[in-house]
Amino acid sequence: MPESLTAEEGSAAKIATKIAAKIATKIATKIATKIATKIAAKIATKIATTTATTATITTTAIIKKFCTFL
Repeated sequence: MPESLTAEEGSAAKIATKIAAKIATKIATKIATKIATKIAAKIATKIATTTATTATITTTAIIKKFCTFL
């Protein structure tokens, strides 16, 4: 604590620092959560699309093979 601050001012500065840190942490957490959610949604969409495409290709191949036997 700098010598120019009184004990009360130093205490107030410590409290203000703690409050600012809590607010900054909450804001950072919200931003990180939003970013992570968007990334997760994009990944999930890509996986679902790939899975659906693979299922369609597999189903088409099975139908073609089945029709060849007829």
